[in-house]
Amino acid sequence: MKFKNWNNEDLKGIWQIFIKIDGVRCHKIEGKYFSRNNKLLYNIPEFDGEVAEIYCGSFKDSIINTRTSSKEMTIKKEHIYELLPNIDKRLVIGIYENPSKEFINSLLQEQLSKGNEGLILLQDNKRIKVKSCYSEDVLIKGFIEGNGKYVNTLGAIMTEFGNVGTGLTDEDRNIIWNNKETLLDTYIEVEFMEKTPDNKFRHPRFKRLRPDK
Repeated sequence: MKFKNWNNEDLKGIWQIFIKIDGVRCHKIEGKYFSRNNKLLYNIPEFDGEVAEIYCGSFKDSIINTRTSSKEMTIKKEHIYELLPNIDKRLVIGIYENPSKEFINSLLQEQLSKGNEGLILLQDNKRIKVKSCYSEDVLIKGFIEGNGKYVNTLGAIMTEFGNVGTGLTDEDRNIIWNNKETLLDTYIEVEFMEKTPDNKFRHPRFKRLRPDK
């Protein structure tokens, strides 16, 4: 399932709106359960669908329960929110015609206040996700070479809040990699969803260089 980010504009037509919970995505493949990055997940009861979100009250608890193979870890049926082929009814907000940006933002703030991650908007084959986003200017502490197609160029930028490897175009990677000495200890702007309890970026995304800082 690929989603576009919402552009903060009014939408036209009929849209189904759902809660986006802050859990662990789970794909069922031949009776086993895997994350979206193809890592094996544990302790998950059988469910009927193909894809689900596992939510145990918080993202941290969901990670702990699905990434550790232990009899002490308990995931109950109520922690499973199916996404495909059918979406769990508990995630349904409603069906709306021509939702305005003000209305969408009001729904977003309501869900954020409840501890949820955001919204999912569906219209035919269109899939849009709506989440909160923060940005921060941080110092470049180092550079990591990429793998595969990114060998001999930038894979990720090291910062005190974690590595940042998404949001970079091929041009960005080449420019930064070829100017490492000049750019070390200068600033970049990073977008992220939130910071973890150990003060690391969650879902960081490179936005731009900040040579003006």
